Amino acid sequence: MEAIKTKIEGPLIIEPKVFGDNRGYFYES
Repeated sequence: MEAIKTKIEGPLIIEPKVFGDNRGYFYES
């Protein structure tokens, strides 16, 4: 997962990593 800082102090945007293979796409949790 990646935490992205915002211009406002405090809140973060949490973005999961996406992995893909021949079965489809998956999110890291």
